[in-house]
Amino acid sequence: MTTKTSIIRRPAVAGQFYPGDPDELRSAVDGYLGGAVKSGPDPVALISPHAGYVFSGHVAAQAFKQAEGVDYDAIVILGTNHTDPMARGLAIWPEGAFAMPLGDVPIDSQLAHALMEADSHITFQRSAHQAEHSIEVQLPFLQRVQPGKKFVPIIVAEPTLGNCEALARALAATLRDRRALVVASSDLSHYPRYNDAVRVDHASLAAVVSLDPLALQGSIEDCMSEGIGDLHTCMCGEGPVMTTMLYAREIGAEQVDVLKYANSGDVEYGDKHRVVGYGAVRFARGSASQGG
Repeated sequence: MTTKTSIIRRPAVAGQFYPGDPDELRSAVDGYLGGAVKSGPDPVALISPHAGYVFSGHVAAQAFKQAEGVDYDAIVILGTNHTDPMARGLAIWPEGAFAMPLGDVPIDSQLAHALMEADSHITFQRSAHQAEHSIEVQLPFLQRVQPGKKFVPIIVAEPTLGNCEALARALAATLRDRRALVVASSDLSHYPRYNDAVRVDHASLAAVVSLDPLALQGSIEDCMSEGIGDLHTCMCGEGPVMTTMLYAREIGAEQVDVLKYANSGDVEYGDKHRVVGYGAVRFARGSASQGG
């Protein structure tokens, strides 16, 4: 079947956030995955960072490694809105494919339309996706651990608690009888010094483990009110993360594991005076624990 070119979403950050050459990209992703460890229960949801691979690829790999070899029949990736100030609500791309250097990643249009029918906040907004990188950078990892699988991309354009609750309910209802994986794309703190980032990011991750979105909002508000130098945000992907927390609660996935934490100051060319934080988190069915 030929996909209409009008609903093919072209790469926005190939050659910038990740290698644009297919062989180089495949080698890089496989290298990161080769350094990751798969352990514990199969995830129903993950949090993975969306920065340039040289900074966060090793953290993203630890998240996606947990999905390697699992036979999912539904995959949803939740992104955040960096690029479109006019985007509203919950922006889905319901048809066609995302073109990538490793090949097109087809949209699960049946699932996408079911989600749109489940809640009127979920609408097709082309402009929200065209320049946005938060979903795109997850796809090479998805292609290597879940080759050939379809997916549904949704950007949480307005990360209000109400929108997150609406999307979590729609996901829970639509995915109820599916073996599903939901991926929340999110970085952590932006631009504080190294030690401040570690403290702020661990506070955010502890709130994520609680599965209480109000605790996460409170933690973010508390940290932002401290006047920490150059701290611009505590979580660049709060909407996807809160949605995933609510979805996990809705389906009874109460085990939350922080698989890995790092920040951009941990790589050899990173600047410890100005860092961005990254976390890999797994949600699964079982009892709660925290590591990292």
